[in-house]
Amino acid sequence: MPPKSHFVALEGPDFDREHAEQLAVRLDLLPYTTESEQQANDLLETFIAKLIASTNAKDADSIVQWGVEAMQEYALTKLLLNGILITPSRWSVLRRSISRPRRAVLVRFFYHLTIVPGLKRKYMRSFTSMIRQLSFLQGDGRRLIDSHELILDWRPLWSRFKGEIFNEGTVSGQLIELAWACKEYFPIEQIPNMLEEFMPLLNPETAALVAAIMSAFIPTAEPRRFLPLIFQMAESFSSPIMWLYFVDLLADATERHMIFSSSQTAFKDVGMFTASEWELLVSRLLTGHTTQLLPFETLVRTDRLGSLLSKLRKPAYQPDAIAQIVIYSISVDGPIKESTEVGDKQSTNSPKYVAGSKALESLAQFITSKEVSFHPSQSSSITRSLTAMTESLSRRFIYRWTEEASGTCKTPKVHN
Repeated sequence: MPPKSHFVALEGPDFDREHAEQLAVRLDLLPYTTESEQQANDLLETFIAKLIASTNAKDADSIVQWGVEAMQEYALTKLLLNGILITPSRWSVLRRSISRPRRAVLVRFFYHLTIVPGLKRKYMRSFTSMIRQLSFLQGDGRRLIDSHELILDWRPLWSRFKGEIFNEGTVSGQLIELAWACKEYFPIEQIPNMLEEFMPLLNPETAALVAAIMSAFIPTAEPRRFLPLIFQMAESFSSPIMWLYFVDLLADATERHMIFSSSQTAFKDVGMFTASEWELLVSRLLTGHTTQLLPFETLVRTDRLGSLLSKLRKPAYQPDAIAQIVIYSISVDGPIKESTEVGDKQSTNSPKYVAGSKALESLAQFITSKEVSFHPSQSSSITRSLTAMTESLSRRFIYRWTEEASGTCKTPKVHN
C-alpha cells in the first residue's frame, strides 16, 4: 500500500490542510502569476458584499450575478492589483479555498433563499447549483462542510414541497434537488419526525413517490434509524421505481457508514445490514433481475405517477449503486474459505467465505453465475449492465482503498 501521505484526508481539518497544500502545488504550476491568498479573500468579500446588497434590493438577477456566477466562474475582467496581473479563472477548477464557517453561512443563505415562495425556477436551479458547489469537492463527491458544522431546518422545505407536489407545472423538481443537496445537514434526530410526515402519503400507487422523497430528505449518518422501514416497504410493495430510489439511498448510506463509523458495535452481520436484510438485498441486486430492469425513463411511463416522478431527481445509475453497496459492505466478518474454486462444496453447518467476507462471497457467486454472459457469443440485454457494474466495482474498490489509506480514516480493521 502506498504511503498515507499520498492520499487526501476524507473530511475535517486534515482535509483542509492537505487541500491547501495541493492548491499551492497547482498554483505553482500555472504559467502566470496568480493572486495571493489575501487578494483572493478580498475578492470573495467583494462578491459577498454585492450579494448582500442585491438581496436587500430584492434583485434576483444581481444575486445570480454576484452570488452564483462570480463565485462559481470567477468571471471578472482581468484586474491589476499592486502591480500584479491577476488572470481570473474558475475557482472550482483551481479549488480556491473558502473557510468552512464561511461556506456554512453561504449554504444556509442560499438554502433559505431557494425556498422563498414565488421564486422562478431558473433562479432556484442557480442557487441549488451554488449550494452543491459550496458543499461538495468538484469531481470527488466529498463534502467540504461536515454535518456537525451546519444544521438546516428541513420543515420549511418540506412544507413548500408538500404544497407543490401534486400541482401541475410546479417547482417540485427543483425543491427535491435542493433537499438532496442539503439532506446531510438535516438533524438525524428528526428522522422519526420526517417519517411521520412521509408515511401518510404511502399507498400502493405512491410507493415510488415516497421512496423518492425519502431518498432526497433523509440524512444517512445513522442508517439503522430508517433501514428496517425500507426493507419492510421493499417486501410489501412491488414497485421497480421504488426499489431504484431505495438502492440509491442505501448506496449513499453504506459508503458513509463504512467510512465514518469508528465503533465496531455500529456494524451488523454484513456491514450495516443484518443477515436477513443482506439476504434480501442479494436476492434483489445480485440475481440478475435488477440488471435487466428497464431504464428509469422507460419505467416512469408505466407508473400512474409517472408524470410527477419524471420531474423529480432521477436515482443513481443502478450498476454503480449496486457496486457502491457491495464494496462498502466488504469486511472480515466470517471464517475464511481456503479454496475459491468454482463448484467447491462446504459444510452448511460451518460456512466459510471468500477472504472471510460475506459481501465478497455474494459478489463471487454472482460473478460466477454470470461469467458466461461476458462471452461475445452470449451477449444479451444484460451484458451492458454487467460491464458497467464491473467497471464500477473496480473504481469503487480503488476509491475505498484510497480512503482507508488516509490518516483520518475511522473504519475499524476488523468488524466481527
